[in-house]
Amino acid sequence: MRLILLAFLMCVAAPALADTLMAQPSTEFIPVAVAQTQTTDPTEKVIDILLSQGVAGVGLIVLAWWIKTTTAQARADRLRIEERVFDLIEKTNSVLTQQHAELENISRELERVRG
Repeated sequence: MRLILLAFLMCVAAPALADTLMAQPSTEFIPVAVAQTQTTDPTEKVIDILLSQGVAGVGLIVLAWWIKTTTAQARADRLRIEERVFDLIEKTNSVLTQQHAELENISRELERVRG
């Protein structure tokens, strides 16, 4: 059933589609001369492209600068926090070893008192 419907639609629609395609002008390839630009630094090209966009381009440049400085500051903060955490871990380990030694002394004394 579907096959018959598809064949019928193709028979009806094909001539109309062919007429539409024949009525469209052809698009031939027309060679265009491209101006040669001097090879510069890619970052300069990107900045020139962004500046040619006006306010939006300037906004993107400022946003990129802000992200770069914020990332550097976050990296420094992360390193400082890591140092503080490692210092805290060392202090905790030293306190735990002292408490362990005291508990051993208490347990030995309890054993001495019991026995």
